[in-house]
Amino acid sequence: MRLSKDDVHRINASEYAAKYTEEMGGGYMGAFEVFHGLHCLNMFRQASYMDHCLSKKEWRDNPDRIKSYTDKVTDHCLDMLLQNVRQAG
Repeated sequence: MRLSKDDVHRINASEYAAKYTEEMGGGYMGAFEVFHGLHCLNMFRQASYMDHCLSKKEWRDNPDRIKSYTDKVTDHCLDMLLQNVRQAG
């Protein structure tokens, strides 16, 4: 969704957020947090069942790269989900 500078200030978001180019009409890019949370839950699912989620060839050809990526993403996702739980409580 497109957010104005006032919207960004009102929801206390960072002005360093992704922006639309002037050719696209300007403004800031925004999304509902629920979609980010669902993405993170899906990443946990995929990391837990990696043998099922990745093709054997993909896993065999890139095990270090895949492990490094999933470690970074799951760390980020765990941190984000814990922040949401703390804010809700």
